[in-house]
Amino acid sequence: MAGEGVKTYTEENPKVRGGTERGAGPPFLLEGAVAANSMGAATMRWCARAGRRASWPMLAAVRSAAVLGIDALDVTVEVDVVPGLPAWTIVGLASSAVKEARERVSAALANSGFDVPSRRVTVNLSPADVRKDGTSFDLPIALALLAATGALDASRLEGLVVAGELGLDGSIRPIRGALSLARAAMRATACLVVPEPNVAEATLTGRTRVATAPTLTDLVQ
Repeated sequence: MAGEGVKTYTEENPKVRGGTERGAGPPFLLEGAVAANSMGAATMRWCARAGRRASWPMLAAVRSAAVLGIDALDVTVEVDVVPGLPAWTIVGLASSAVKEARERVSAALANSGFDVPSRRVTVNLSPADVRKDGTSFDLPIALALLAATGALDASRLEGLVVAGELGLDGSIRPIRGALSLARAAMRATACLVVPEPNVAEATLTGRTRVATAPTLTDLVQ
């Protein structure tokens, strides 16, 4: 059963639940091996300690949708986490509002008590030839990142279409186009996860399973 903070609006409980098992610590360390060569230029090298492979999956995906007018196009949010200098890259024809998700998601995860390793994170919004706008991709990016780092069981994201904006405190905030998103979820025979203020609009279809939670912590626990 989903966590106590998760509310469902269907006869079935959707699989909006998640484990909180933490992945192993960072497998790569930056050694302070800095040496000057004959030309005087400093060189740095990365050194892997024992246990080169991470114990978490490193790649995860969750379904979402991009609102285009009165319609919504299916979008797959893919998150890849690899060793390297900490950095975020969001690709897939994302607008500036979507790219700002890296700041909101990072703060929301930290303030919700999730321990996400410092890694190179690549977010791909597929299909990459359709423009993505708005803040509704915050929540699916956060969930996919948690799954990629082993903090959330990726299998629990199956059968879901997720949309929602994240506050820096981890609260899930309303978005636009909930009815269009509900139609997209209905076509995919999936459960739609949206912020609480969007539930009334999302249930207007009468045939879409809808789930919600007030915060990111409530949603995954």
